[in-house]
Amino acid sequence: MFFFSPVSLCIGLRYLVAGRGNRLLSFLAWLSVSGMILGVALLIVVLSVMSGFDRELRERILGLSPHIMVYHRSGVHDWEQLAQHLTEDPRIVAVAPFAYLQGVLVHHNNNAAVLVRGVVPSAEKRISLVHEFTAQDGLTAINDDGAILIGALLAERLGVKVGDTLTLIVPGSGGVQHFNPTVRSFTVGDIFTTGTEMDRKLALIALPTAMQMMDSHQAAEAQGVGLKIHNVFHASLIAQFIADTLGENYRTQHWMNLHGNLFNAIQMSKRMVFLIVAVIIVVAAFNLISTQVMIINDKRASIAIIRTMGASQRQIFGIFAVQSGSIIVLGTLLGGALGSGLSLWVSDIADFIQRYFGAELLHAEVYPINYLPSHLEWSQVALVLLAAVTVSLCAAIYPALRAARIIPVRVLSKQE
Repeated sequence: MFFFSPVSLCIGLRYLVAGRGNRLLSFLAWLSVSGMILGVALLIVVLSVMSGFDRELRERILGLSPHIMVYHRSGVHDWEQLAQHLTEDPRIVAVAPFAYLQGVLVHHNNNAAVLVRGVVPSAEKRISLVHEFTAQDGLTAINDDGAILIGALLAERLGVKVGDTLTLIVPGSGGVQHFNPTVRSFTVGDIFTTGTEMDRKLALIALPTAMQMMDSHQAAEAQGVGLKIHNVFHASLIAQFIADTLGENYRTQHWMNLHGNLFNAIQMSKRMVFLIVAVIIVVAAFNLISTQVMIINDKRASIAIIRTMGASQRQIFGIFAVQSGSIIVLGTLLGGALGSGLSLWVSDIADFIQRYFGAELLHAEVYPINYLPSHLEWSQVALVLLAAVTVSLCAAIYPALRAARIIPVRVLSKQE
């Protein structure tokens, strides 16, 4: 309780705001504050961006495709009965049938490889968010067997708009000598824009049409069924349970088989970036140590006089603990405010740079999304602030102890 007596608080704050004295030391003190501000702000912004990538992966990329896919060896002949059986598991939200085709879309002299998913619109709405990214209700448009729903980047590459006609070519599986492709024309019913890699490679058509274009499973209603589950991180366990329950004729695949590497890369990058940027805060803390040591050396005579006037070692320690603590709290709070503000606006800032300077920061053909996401989590902000204060306070102990151990007689004798 003697560390922060009124005397310690008064003198410590006086040292902090004093306008006279060594200008170099004042500059170094504020430089320490600036380093703390930038370190904390940068760490908050980076963590927010990484959290944004994590959220977009789960909400957009996983929102456009099933969390778990269940296939039957000869196709699913009664998908509604299978869906009813699967939804008895409380972990499963909804089930919808599908059929996947790989082919080439052609429009005039333009062509693009595409992954085509055959769907039942009314059921697809329960497991997919694709209809939320269309100008109109695009899934309703593909109720017509001759309509197709494609992504914005795919439409741009082919040079088409809603109402244009495309040709879909699906290769056969009979080998080079028996190559019998299936060719069919479609009308673009709608275009979806998600800002993800799905915009350049995914197209949706009616499920009956997709099954007709397949050269196998002709009697089946669907190639398989897709599942939406409550907790996406339980996908592997649920998929294994379904495979064991349904029997050897069924096989399962979950989202981590397709996007797991991306998710793991984001998580690893988040941890590594946290460690790397945290070094900035550590450097700022060491800068604080050196600055405080220089200030203490500059004020040795003042410290000695205060000791001779009756101040104890605890009070001297408290004086410089108050000074250092004030710098730490000021830098941490300002850094937290700056980092939080930038995190809320970083997506708009990146969009401004892309639109007005023509600098394409992210492209969906290279990255999973074509914009810079940000998701500010206040728990992370609190963690960063707590870590910064803890590290800096630990660093501030040594200079304060050094000041408390100054022997007045030796200092004053040298002054003479």
